[in-house]
Amino acid sequence: MHLSLALCVLIPTAPVPQPKAPHSAIRADVVGCWRMNWAGSTWFAEFTDDGQYSCWDERSGWVGYWQVDNGVLTVRERPAQCHSLRYSGHAWSVRLTRTPHRDLDGAAQTANSGVLLHLSRMPLASR
Repeated sequence: MHLSLALCVLIPTAPVPQPKAPHSAIRADVVGCWRMNWAGSTWFAEFTDDGQYSCWDERSGWVGYWQVDNGVLTVRERPAQCHSLRYSGHAWSVRLTRTPHRDLDGAAQTANSGVLLHLSRMPLASR
């Protein structure tokens, strides 16, 4: 009996697998329709293959352009109702990572903003 206990102590244990590093998003990951949670508010967003962007909720909408560079999504947008040539809109950027469920998570690249973003694909039936 003591010998079997001693052998159990001497047998090496299997290594614990390390968590995988998150994968940065690429352009193809972003194209499509999404439910977007931005700083606690829910929006619906579409990122088209040609770089156009639209985003809306029950009160307002935004339009513009998007790109992904080294895992950072940058959106340049303006209110959809704004047609003034004097207003160029604004831009925001988030570093995106892919989740195991094909969602995308990110944090704003503005220093100390703390704004979090979560994108989940919209089912085809709800588009």
